[in-house]
Amino acid sequence: MQNEEGVITELYIPRKCSATNRLITSKDHTSVQINVGHLDENGIYTGQFSTFALCGYVRAQGDADSGLDRLWQKKKPEVKTTLGRENCCSWVWKCLISELIYIMLSNFLSIRIVRCN
Repeated sequence: MQNEEGVITELYIPRKCSATNRLITSKDHTSVQINVGHLDENGIYTGQFSTFALCGYVRAQGDADSGLDRLWQKKKPEVKTTLGRENCCSWVWKCLISELIYIMLSNFLSIRIVRCN
C-alpha cells in the first residue's frame, strides 16, 4: 500500500519466483536470490546486475540450474543491447553456474565440500 506521497508503507512485500511466478513466502527458508553482475567488453564489472529469485520448490525439484539458465537466456539479449557487447558473459555464466551448483549441494547436503581448483 502507498500513502499520498507515493511512499510504500507495507512492512513486508513478498517476492515472486523468477522461474515459476510462485510467491516466495516468509517461511520459505530454502529460497535464494541471485544477482548476476553485468560486464563490459573487457570483462570488468559495470555496477549493474540482474536479479533472479528462486523458490525452495524449484530448488528441491532440482530445476534451479535449468531454470536459471532459461531465465538468463531470456535476459541476455536485453543486457547485450544495454551494454553494447556480444558474448563476453558466456564464461562468467559458466563460472556462476558451477558456483551455484556448489552452493546448492553444500546447503542441501549440510556438509562442507572441498573444491579442487
